Amino acid sequence: MTTPKEITATEQLLDLIRTSPAPPTDETNWQESDTNCLSGLCLEGFTLDLDSNPQEENSPPTLVLTPETPSPPVTTESSEEVESTAETIPLKEIPSPSFTEAPKQTLLQSSTSTMLSTLQRLRPMSKTTVAVDIQPGVIHLVKSQRDKHGHSILACQSVPHETIQDSSTQDLFDFPPFKAVLFKALSEIANPPASHEIWCSYAYCNPVTLHNISIPKVTDKEIANAVFWSAKRELEFDETSTLFDYSILQESTEDNQNKIQVLVCLVPLYEVKGVQSMFHDAGFPLTGLTFPAAATQNFINQDLSIPIDKPVAYFTIRKHNSFIDIYYKGKMFFSREIKTGIESFVESLQEQASQHNILIDEENVFDYLFLPYTASGKSNRVSPEVLALLNLDEMAVIDRLSRQLMRTFEYCSTTFKIPPVCKIFTSGEHTVNKPVLKAIEYRANIPCAVLEPFSNQSIHRAIGGANATGPHLLVATGLSLSEKQTTANFLFTHADRLEERTSNRINSVIAIATICLTIGCGIFFSLQYKQLLNKRSTAEALRTELANRYQVEPRSRSNDYTNQSIQKISQFHQENKLKVDRFKTVIMIRELTKKTSPEITFTDLTLELDPKANESRIQQNVQSQGLIQLNGYINAPPEEQEFFLMNFLKSLASLDLLGEPDLQSKEVTRLNGKSVLLFEINLKTTLNSLEPQSS
Repeated sequence: MTTPKEITATEQLLDLIRTSPAPPTDETNWQESDTNCLSGLCLEGFTLDLDSNPQEENSPPTLVLTPETPSPPVTTESSEEVESTAETIPLKEIPSPSFTEAPKQTLLQSSTSTMLSTLQRLRPMSKTTVAVDIQPGVIHLVKSQRDKHGHSILACQSVPHETIQDSSTQDLFDFPPFKAVLFKALSEIANPPASHEIWCSYAYCNPVTLHNISIPKVTDKEIANAVFWSAKRELEFDETSTLFDYSILQESTEDNQNKIQVLVCLVPLYEVKGVQSMFHDAGFPLTGLTFPAAATQNFINQDLSIPIDKPVAYFTIRKHNSFIDIYYKGKMFFSREIKTGIESFVESLQEQASQHNILIDEENVFDYLFLPYTASGKSNRVSPEVLALLNLDEMAVIDRLSRQLMRTFEYCSTTFKIPPVCKIFTSGEHTVNKPVLKAIEYRANIPCAVLEPFSNQSIHRAIGGANATGPHLLVATGLSLSEKQTTANFLFTHADRLEERTSNRINSVIAIATICLTIGCGIFFSLQYKQLLNKRSTAEALRTELANRYQVEPRSRSNDYTNQSIQKISQFHQENKLKVDRFKTVIMIRELTKKTSPEITFTDLTLELDPKANESRIQQNVQSQGLIQLNGYINAPPEEQEFFLMNFLKSLASLDLLGEPDLQSKEVTRLNGKSVLLFEINLKTTLNSLEPQSS
């Protein structure tokens, strides 16, 4: 016989869960027995027990692995044969499980898979959500997938756990046996965790407190601040230790003032942080944490058979109390806690039975008033003789519950100015049967029905079997339909959603502006490029036309080509010099006129050049020489005529272009009745200053 093995550190519990391998892909072995389950804390051939009575008083509790024989599969075909504390749906009914063991990868395969996973994140993919609904003694898990065709339920499971009586949420999540059961179930249904969104409903231990308040109508940017300070003044909560969230219901008019009706949610912050930290440390980070009424709201909005334009009521019964929720236009308007619970039903039925001298225990009460499924998992039938003596119409608890429902409906219609409730629904761990609903319907005069999660035509079921039809899975099913932007989420409050929506709006504007700017720049540059191509084609056409019109003969780079070039340059230079000589006479006349006074008038100017001298000058590069003959007269008084002539000769002698003047003749005569002095002067010139400078 094998001796028990002890694990002396309970802290190793979660490490064992994290390091356990993935469950096999064979769907027949998913939850067939503890001996075939290789994930979580179940090892082959052993069972897990918690030793709560250690030998030493201060010693830590120990976990004992005891060998046992394999047990048969757990089924839920008959409520009389079930001995477990909760319902479990075998995985052998699931045709397409999504739980596969990850193979070992090489470095190249790992990098390739990382790139593929990154690309897969960029493209739209179907979302898989795992919902965890924690109830007294049982944990419900529902796995759903959303794609373009809608929601599909892939798997559901109910796992029993040990219950801590009268404990807080923090105490429950610090209880090692509960954590072991929870994360063992999660490792089976949400493997790998990175490919699933995990939502959890707030535990039943400390219900979330909901309050209705009204604030003055303000702008959208001021709503968050107005709601917070109004709730702070009316509810007097500590914002440092309380998580504050809210949802906008509708606008109304109170005392001739426009108001905004708001539903405020308050929950202890340390419990929210504790739950989030526990899931994160176990390797299953939470996407959302909400309360059961919000999950029910998701299911009601998804069910097309439930009207949206009229209010509907939903009540769920718990051990010590019950909750009544009012939904209208896709929102939960009101939530109320009443003291009518399971204990009230038990006491009322036992009191009626005692009047007929009948003793009836609590388990038989469930068979008479509630659906077969219960938290205890046991069902004992009441004899027909006893049933004949009991009358639902005489039960005070049903009358009290009906009156509380009607008062709640009247209060909501008066406060929120909404139509009357058109239908009443119920479900949960303790769901009353049809006779009780008929009695409530008769007293309230409103149709009543039980919400069956998998009878909703909007949800496509991918699992088989008729076992997964219990109303106890309603919260888990509604939780699996959660959306981060629409479902109340303690990890992502309404203020966070507004901030993200604003950021997304700003990012969208920036993206649109960037796209428009990019398109504008692209159009501008395309036009510029088109114009550039047109100019290039025009330039090429002009170049072709010039090449065709002015063809240049190719020349060889030889000595002959160099000599020809030198001769052409010299010839061009000589031609330019000859052109300059043609204007020398004009230049000389200009110089003469500058030195001539107004009293002197020229009658004739003759320039004589020797042709032979010009030819020799061109050939021998010598300076040209010539003779200028000036004829004119001086119109001045006779006594001053000689004076003007001398000054004129002196001026001619100072010119650089001319040589010494030679007075050939002078004669006094009369012209037009006036005495004038005629003269003739010869000048020699070389015109040195007009010759081009030698380089």
